[in-house]
Amino acid sequence: MARRAAGVVGVPVRPRLAWLFPDCSNHPAAAWGCGCPSLPKEGQSAANISNCLPKLLKDSGLRSSGNLDQPATTYHHAGNGHGMSLPGRALSVIGALRILETAFRTSFNEELFHWKVSRPGARLHLAEHATLTTLELPIPGMDAVTVYDWASTARGAGRDLYRQAIAGHTLISIGGTADSCRAKAKLGLQVVGSMYIYTRILRPRLARYVWDSVRGTRASGLPPRVQAEPVEQFGINDISGECVQCLWPQRTAEWVNSLLKCPVGSPRGFVLRNTQRALGYGVLMQFGQLCRIVDLRVASGDQADWDQAIAALVAVVERQPGTRMVRSAATCRSMASALTANGFWKGGRIRIYSKDALDVSNIHLTASDGDLLVL
Repeated sequence: MARRAAGVVGVPVRPRLAWLFPDCSNHPAAAWGCGCPSLPKEGQSAANISNCLPKLLKDSGLRSSGNLDQPATTYHHAGNGHGMSLPGRALSVIGALRILETAFRTSFNEELFHWKVSRPGARLHLAEHATLTTLELPIPGMDAVTVYDWASTARGAGRDLYRQAIAGHTLISIGGTADSCRAKAKLGLQVVGSMYIYTRILRPRLARYVWDSVRGTRASGLPPRVQAEPVEQFGINDISGECVQCLWPQRTAEWVNSLLKCPVGSPRGFVLRNTQRALGYGVLMQFGQLCRIVDLRVASGDQADWDQAIAALVAVVERQPGTRMVRSAATCRSMASALTANGFWKGGRIRIYSKDALDVSNIHLTASDGDLLVL
């Protein structure tokens, strides 16, 4: 079993995912260990690690529903009933961090890791020599999950845990390292589509003009006729609505608000409105000179509404001092067309794997449907 896998925290910058990283040395997501408490030291016993757990659970909004002395314990995110299954002899959430640290020989942002495993719909699977996290993707008509933070320290342990974690689910696995892609092939997964990466340069103007000229895109994009209203927290009416053009994972206010609690990227939420009604919402994250559109929903079958939603978010980013570019990801045609109409150019792709025959081009997935938003 390859030790490195899709979306594992602490992995060095991969050229295939270079779109996710701005050209600056102080990227908070690239320097995983900065400003975080140290991991347990080598040789620290399981009992001592378990003693650290109550505070970590409290800090990350988790509560225990079992005894740490039992061979299996389940942790639930307070208020939503979603659990994290810890099978085998592993006795604490810290065990996952220890496996990741051993497999990748690097330090980790513990605060970020605990946020990731405590998201609504997230479930941490931990065996003695392997760990991974699944995240529910409640797409209508399928019981789908995605997988990230997959690593192991013993041959075959990661594949066994992977099979157990996805059993009975439709898997939609986004991206991965070269090692994890080879492991997915052994698991019988196939490429069923791609998540395409789009970029628009905002500053300096000369660079934007050159890129727009080479790519044949419009330098100014579209004049926004939709207003992006900043909010500290989303309500149920802000995220409700369906789109007849594509499928998408169903959202709850709790799920979207959890994005705003991410400890990196200074996330900001916006409700998108035109003169008649609320169209949807968007979430932006800032990493140095790069701004990412990490989540977007437009409850409309009119392509013009999608175009205007992107234009409204770009207008917000342009008012942010020091931001040189904005990036987003797209799988469905509506999102891709809206980005192109606003002067974005396609700069790369991330493969999507599954065992099932899926038309990914008809499913609206974003960077928030997994852990790409913080890589």
